[in-house]
Amino acid sequence: MHKGICPACDASIEIEGVYLFKHVRCPECDALLEIIEENPLELKEIPEEEGEEED
Repeated sequence: MHKGICPACDASIEIEGVYLFKHVRCPECDALLEIIEENPLELKEIPEEEGEEED
């Protein structure tokens, strides 16, 4: 399990199966995030459009 910080709400989140460009949700604020760096783990918030599906 890897730990990262949500860029939207600064919550500490745990992520399993870390790989570049994987999409995850923050359990605190429900922001859609993308892994942009594996080591150290870095996340970027993805703006959501209506009708957009999560990978």
